[in-house]
Amino acid sequence: MPFVVIGRRQTRVFLIALACLALSVVSWAAVSRAAARGGTDPNLVWYVQTDEPVIALTFDDGPDPKYTPQVLETLRRFGAKATFFVIGRNVEQYPDVLKQVAADGHEIGNHTYSHPLRLRKEGNGEVAQQLTKTAELVAQLTGQQTRVFRPPGGAYNGNLVGVAKSLGYEVIIWSWTTNPSDAYAPGVAQIVHRVTDDAAPGDIVLLHDGNPHPQTVNALPEILRILSEKGFRFVTVSELLRLRGPEATGR
Repeated sequence: MPFVVIGRRQTRVFLIALACLALSVVSWAAVSRAAARGGTDPNLVWYVQTDEPVIALTFDDGPDPKYTPQVLETLRRFGAKATFFVIGRNVEQYPDVLKQVAADGHEIGNHTYSHPLRLRKEGNGEVAQQLTKTAELVAQLTGQQTRVFRPPGGAYNGNLVGVAKSLGYEVIIWSWTTNPSDAYAPGVAQIVHRVTDDAAPGDIVLLHDGNPHPQTVNALPEILRILSEKGFRFVTVSELLRLRGPEATGR
């Protein structure tokens, strides 16, 4: 079998082509990872692109008199901050629980007054009322101004997003790669696994402290332990958003 002799010029061309191919593979992997973490609408936030080892834990549907205090105690033990997306009617029922959330230094986000899953199909006036009523309750009880909003069920359309933006809100969804689907009670081990295995800097993790979510409460210590050992710090959503570049809008 004849040997093929490759000259220096051919070798150089081959090495350049190989380097370009490797770069393309790395770039493709980065793009794929970004696409897996969330959508592309610049008016919504699924995660924040950052090299800082930070992650934002968020809790929906509280405050709850049983589970929210347990979540707060666990966060306190780990020195972790989080964002609680609260429902206004729950705030009315459990004002002291909300006050404790604020006293512990956590961020309070708006999750509407009554959690209507079809809110995106309602008129702009109803959307504004749902947000404003909850914001007023939170401000009266804690002095905090709500600046982040999560639509019920993560369901949105252009009108809903437009109204929220006009009221000064950032619309927050969550990172798909760390979504444990804890609302469907998959088991403590699955919740831990889904949150921690693919966690990346800038992720926003969706969890629940609204009734009934005992699995989340039981999974939280292990989530915090594993992510801490991986070097993550736990920040509020607004702290995470401040790490975006000045030109960034959504994720």
